[in-house]
Amino acid sequence: MKIRKSNPSDLDNIKKLEKEVYGYILTEQLNNDELHTHFILEDENIFGYISIWHDELKAQIESIIINDKNKGYGQILFKYALDYLKGYTITLEVRKSNSIAIHIYEKYGFKTVTIRKNYYSNNEDAYLMLKEC
Repeated sequence: MKIRKSNPSDLDNIKKLEKEVYGYILTEQLNNDELHTHFILEDENIFGYISIWHDELKAQIESIIINDKNKGYGQILFKYALDYLKGYTITLEVRKSNSIAIHIYEKYGFKTVTIRKNYYSNNEDAYLMLKEC
């Protein structure tokens, strides 16, 4: 199993993974230039990806998608992204109901800073979490 930056040939597989996991495509407007912010976890198949954004000082973990849960793949990708973003102040949003993810994020030093009301399409609130560099 390896982690690598995505490339244009991954675009269809990224969209397929999103459709399988969420029932819709998150990255409908994703183009080849934006793929550099995606890291893929794969063996023979793509198991998931993590999408990040960053500038000189700040970073955002935009999404983590795993198609085979409860095997630690999400934590592998998350830890990889944290290592990649070492020295950045990092934010992320997480569903209030996602206690497993919240626990993992707290384990890696993230703190809840505010609630984003009705953040998700089903009107569920999100916690905005922050990790200082």
